[in-house]
Amino acid sequence: MTVNIGNLLTRRANINANIEALYDVAAGRRFSYAELNAETNKVASLLVDAGVKKGDRVALLLMNSSEFMTAFFATAKLGAVIVPLNWRLIADE
Repeated sequence: MTVNIGNLLTRRANINANIEALYDVAAGRRFSYAELNAETNKVASLLVDAGVKKGDRVALLLMNSSEFMTAFFATAKLGAVIVPLNWRLIADE
């Protein structure tokens, strides 16, 4: 198995499925490792359906949120390159 950030989430979910992994304060939602991994797998499937494959670059323009984390881990699971963009930048920047 290739070791990358996405696979580390899967391994952690297998070891500590019910331990809290993420708390999205804005949404008021808590995720266990199992839940975060399941959400990540759903996003990874959507990315595959959109044609993303290993080595592709995926830009993420999201605020700090559970959606950012699931997209981040999903991209990593596919072996794609994560390109986080600062959502606070203005057009001139």
